[in-house]
Amino acid sequence: MEEVVIHQFLLNPNHENFSNLANLIDEKRQENYKCHQDTQIAKFYNAKIKNPEMSKHILKQIENEHPDIIEKIHYISPIIRFNSYETDDKLGLHLDTPFDFLVTHVLLLYLNDDYQGGHLRVYDECMKFQTEMIPRAGLGVIMPLSFWHETTKLQRGQKKCVAFHFS
Repeated sequence: MEEVVIHQFLLNPNHENFSNLANLIDEKRQENYKCHQDTQIAKFYNAKIKNPEMSKHILKQIENEHPDIIEKIHYISPIIRFNSYETDDKLGLHLDTPFDFLVTHVLLLYLNDDYQGGHLRVYDECMKFQTEMIPRAGLGVIMPLSFWHETTKLQRGQKKCVAFHFS
């Protein structure tokens, strides 16, 4: 696989996939899935589910809207990580932990943009700062699992995103 350093692209946030994913986040949150409370590193809601159909739907949307991206994806994990941040939530510097050993990259997909703060900061494997992004609905960010990243404090609103792991 060709190495992708950091790649950004936009998907249509009005697609039904986005509302389906946002609804799943809300449902899981109401079911009281785990909430990270370690204020040194993280304070946000996090859940993971196995949903190969949703993974396939997102892949199909990417294929339709960005065929150049789909060429880089050979395998996508059926496990999806849901993240939901409320006002004052953050996620400190970390590496993503894969759910299976076949994956090498993460695709972060932002579902909404009616909030303030919660920027994504990305660092390379040597922890050298690379970029800071202001997430918006439809933004997809691809990076190697070896890249460190963090989410700044959410100042207002609720931010929803999902993570797909792939190789």
